This record gives sequence, C-alpha cells and structure tokens, in this order.
Amino acid sequence: MRLVGLWLLALSAAAIGQYPGAQPVPRQWKVGFDSIREADARELVGILAGPDFQGRSPRSFGYAAAAGFVASKLRELGLKPGGDDGSFFNHFTLVESTLDPAGTKLTLPTGKTFTWGTEFRCGAPNAAKGEVSVAYVCIPEGSDPSKLDLGQLKGKWLVTDVHASHRPFWQKVQQNKRFYGYLGFVSVSAEPLERVSNPGRINVVKDTADPRITPISSLSITKAIADEIATSSGASNYLSASRTSASIEVAKPCQVETAVTLGAELRSANVVAILEGSDPSLRGEYVLYGSHLDHMGVRGGQTYWGADDNASGCTANLMMARAFVRNTVKPRRSVIFAFYSLEEEGTHGSWAMMSRPPVPADKIVANINMDMLGRNEEGRGEDPTKNTKMVYPGSVKLNSMDFYNLLVRMNSHVGLELRDDKEDRTDRSDTRNTVVFGIPTLKVFTGEHPDYHRPGDTPDKINYPKLTNIAKWLYLTGQELASQEARPRFEPRPWGG
Repeated sequence: MRLVGLWLLALSAAAIGQYPGAQPVPRQWKVGFDSIREADARELVGILAGPDFQGRSPRSFGYAAAAGFVASKLRELGLKPGGDDGSFFNHFTLVESTLDPAGTKLTLPTGKTFTWGTEFRCGAPNAAKGEVSVAYVCIPEGSDPSKLDLGQLKGKWLVTDVHASHRPFWQKVQQNKRFYGYLGFVSVSAEPLERVSNPGRINVVKDTADPRITPISSLSITKAIADEIATSSGASNYLSASRTSASIEVAKPCQVETAVTLGAELRSANVVAILEGSDPSLRGEYVLYGSHLDHMGVRGGQTYWGADDNASGCTANLMMARAFVRNTVKPRRSVIFAFYSLEEEGTHGSWAMMSRPPVPADKIVANINMDMLGRNEEGRGEDPTKNTKMVYPGSVKLNSMDFYNLLVRMNSHVGLELRDDKEDRTDRSDTRNTVVFGIPTLKVFTGEHPDYHRPGDTPDKINYPKLTNIAKWLYLTGQELASQEARPRFEPRPWGG
C-alpha cells in the first residue's frame, strides 16, 4: 500500500503546474513534458535576466556572455550544432547604411528626373536600381469601396484620397498591409519638401538581399509630381475635381536609383542547435523553435534586465530542448532551437539566419516563436489578477488554421486560456522573417505591461506557473508537428476577416 501511495504522490507531483481540468498527457510525450519544471524556469530566468549578462545588449559583453551560456546548455544536451563551421554560432554583420542624396534619383514615366531633396525624398537601405509603382486609391463620400479589387495594391506605393465616412473600411485595409502586399503610403505635400541636411541612417544585415525590401523604404513627393505621374498614366479619377466613384488606378512605373554610404559595423551571432529526427523519410523536415536572446543592456546607468522580454521566451526554449532530449520517444522530423540576436533593433538576427538558414527554408514545416511569455497583461483595461492563465496565440490564424487547431487540441492537456490578440503582431517580432517564406508561424505572447522596455522588467515579476505551462503546451505542440504525417498548410487570411 505504501508503494502505491508513493507512486500516486509522484504522479500528482509530476502533474503540478497543469491547470485544473487538463486532460492526461499523451503517453509518448509524457517524460519530456514532466521534465519541464517551474524550479528550472525560475533558475534560468534568474540567470538570463541577472547581473552576469547586464541586460544582454549585443553592443556590449552581456549578449556574448549570454550566448555562450546558452550554447553551453545546448552542448550539454548533446544537440547538434546548427551554426557556422560546426559551432553553435550563426555569425552575421550589421552595418550602418546612410543614404547618399547626390546619387539618389527618381525618374517619372515622362522621363523627367529629380534628385533627392525638396521635390522627392525616400529612404533606402541599400544601393539599388529598380521600379517604383504607385496606385491612386480614391474613395469619395457616397461611393461603394466594397467592389474594389484590392489585389491591385500588391507591390504598390499608395496615394490615397479616402473620405472620412469610409474610415472603418480603410482602417481594415491599413491593418492588413502584409495580407494585401502594398508597400506603404506616399506622403504627398502641397509645398516643396523641407530641406534636410541629414537624410538619416539605418542598420542592415551586410551582404544580404532582403526580398521584403524594394529599392526604397519610404516615399515623399510634392503634389505636382503626384499629379504628373497620374496625368502620364491616365489616372483620371484621382485628377478629377468631382470624384464620385471608388477606384484604384495603377500608374506607369517610375524608375528609382539609390546610393548609400556604408559605415560602422557590428559583428554578432545567433545561437542555433538541431535535434535530428528519428524517421529517415521525415528527418529532412524541421520544426523551428525561436526566441530572441538580446535585450537593451545598460542605458543611462540603469540595467534593462529583460526578464519577460525575452528571458522568458529563451527559458521556455531551453526547457523544451531538454524535454525533447529526455523524452524516450523521439520526434520523426528534426527540430531547430534558435536564439536570436538584435531583435530589439529590427529583427536583424532572425533575418540573418533565414537569409542563410542552416536548412532549406522550404523544409521548415512550422515556426514557434516565443517573445514575452512571463507576465499577466496589465494596462489597456486589463486586470492582471484576472488573466493569470491567459496567452495570445491568435496571430497564427492569419497564416495557418491547421497550426492553430493543433494548438487548441494540445492545450487540452495544459488548460491555458487562449485569447485572440488585439492586433496582428506578426511584423513586430522575429515572426516576420519566417512568414515571408510561407512558413506557418506562431507568435506566443502574454500581453503588455508597464515594465515593457523598462528597467523594471525583472525576474521577481514573472508568473512562473504560467511560463512553465506555456512551455509544456508548446512542447506538446512541437512534438505533434514533428511527428504527424502532414505539414500544416500556409493559408494567409486578413486580420478581422
């Protein structure tokens, strides 16, 4: 009897952390599931967001030290290095790019050419030559925009004249920039543009062609130029003083040439490890777990510890890596565990990895990205005492319902409260760099709070039972993704559609 009692006690201890009502864990995944423990979550967050790494800035020793720590943990697990030259480090260089106004020109369909300055301005990450296509969107009062072919917006810069009465329709279009594929809005000025002496500088990953970026990253023109492009292209509704119908008129392409000067460089690295799958027919496909390791470091004498952002996501990533290794039944597909640099400055690390991935991008069946998993949402009308089990997985609905439905099924074994997010956050984290390749992609997030990007984001404020349960949930999801026969389908949908 005593042995039975001890066995039951051990069983209940293993189940601690699951929320009431959770169903039993699938037998084949249980050993790994039970290895994900709250005590380990506390220890790892305390280390990653502790004094040794000083906020993990890639511009100081802190990030390099944290990356070395993570690599050592992955090495201890016996995982295969996924970085350069047999290492766990995927190196890349960030370079400062400054636009050269003298070498940057816009040529209209009429053949007239303007140099960057008071009549046109643009941003440019790289030296390039190419086309710029403009679409004129007119939605006057009393018109019906519902019949517009919004597919015409793809790959275009938009000049808009939308009456206030159609604001709800247009807000939906604005919320779905990625779905409709337009590049941005043209700023049209009635007067010559203000003279500026410094055209601005941005950081880009060196020697990497980015398919998301056209020759320019922004466009401002005078109304005279906008009218001239419209005239040469027959955009009569835009030019009419008495518009009555909704229309999209696509102009003939302009030609653009940009020049840049490259400046200071920053060398950094992601940390990448791979668990090889057990099925010879499927081990050449991969499930990707990703989390950004960097944070903001020391600024103004204060340390930005980054416990939630994103020691929490990296802690889950490490605990799941160990769970996969410890589980007796191995996944059929292979699994990648990636820890990214320079997310806070523009998702550069994940882009560097995806531009030169350790495996072909089309072999990645799904991406589980973890960014801020450890807090109860506070603000925007949220009471943190009433969302202690809440997590947002909803953005995955915008690219793969197969993936979302699997998440819901796996949550039956954990008992989290899954909510649709308040906005599409795909482009606000490393997820933007896998969706562009057509990879079903999940961003896991537990909500905003007053310590976001503040020194107050400290380990003592983490909800560790929630973080642990999220890791358990994502572990089960990854095991299923890595072992089920079919890949989840990538099917883009509009936000709110």
